[in-house]
Amino acid sequence: CRALKLERPVVMGCSIGGRAVLRVRHYHVSGQPLSTWQRQTSGIAQAWDVLRIGLLPPRELLDARINARVVAMIAAGLVEEAWGLHAAGVSRTAAQALGYKELFSAFEGRWSVDEAVARIQHDTRRYARRQLTWFRRDARIAWLTPSADDTPTDLPTQALALLDH
Repeated sequence: CRALKLERPVVMGCSIGGRAVLRVRHYHVSGQPLSTWQRQTSGIAQAWDVLRIGLLPPRELLDARINARVVAMIAAGLVEEAWGLHAAGVSRTAAQALGYKELFSAFEGRWSVDEAVARIQHDTRRYARRQLTWFRRDARIAWLTPSADDTPTDLPTQALALLDH
């Protein structure tokens, strides 16, 4: 491992966290520590008139998309990825991540992989509902309601229409 000297040292190695990667990337692009840029730009976002847009699809559509996404992740190798992480002995925090915890339990014999997939779908749907509950409280968010019939240009068109109001 080698270290890059910044105001907050970052150790380069096998397990770099997302924040460390951000700091290193910023340094290499700008030549200055991320903390310097943060001090210089503090408060700039408050000068902008920000439009927050949330998507609120019908529950059936959201559930169907979540179920399909989980199936696609399984087909793309989630089980194998989780098995490798489980064998490597990931941290307790990582082991609680949605998707991994259900598969880890399957690997430990608590239930089958098929049951783990069903649990991932269920837990992800529940998590999405909690997120919606949280964000619906924010009066600053303008909500769009996508449907299964929307084309790829429908939502951006609806979002741009909100700018005119």
